[in-house]
Amino acid sequence: MIVVKKQFNLDDGRLAYHGYLSFKLIVHNKIDTSEQLQAFTDSTQSRMDDLIRRRTHIQNKLRRMTEPEAAEALKAEKSALTRQITPLRGDLKLAAGIAENTVRMKERIAMTRQIEWQEKQKLRVKSRDRGRER
Repeated sequence: MIVVKKQFNLDDGRLAYHGYLSFKLIVHNKIDTSEQLQAFTDSTQSRMDDLIRRRTHIQNKLRRMTEPEAAEALKAEKSALTRQITPLRGDLKLAAGIAENTVRMKERIAMTRQIEWQEKQKLRVKSRDRGRER
């Protein structure tokens, strides 16, 4: 396992945190397949587009607003929409990263299995050679 960590440079804390967030997103949204991940991405993008559209509409109203009291209420509503949009953007970035890394993870798993198999073969050859010397 240490050989694999060195080969893939897995001692980086940022990678571990990103993995944690990705895992949390997958578990929380019950995503098991790439199709479910795509459906999650599409629905999240749709919700975010709707919220952005509403926020833009409020911003346009604010530009024409002359009453300070009504403007404050619109600013508060705009801020609330922004607070809803922010986590959706993060989820979309994580989902894109998960989709991008899926192929890379499969390759790493195959390489790890290959390395482990080669190490086992070396041990088997050594044990056979020791038996012949006796």
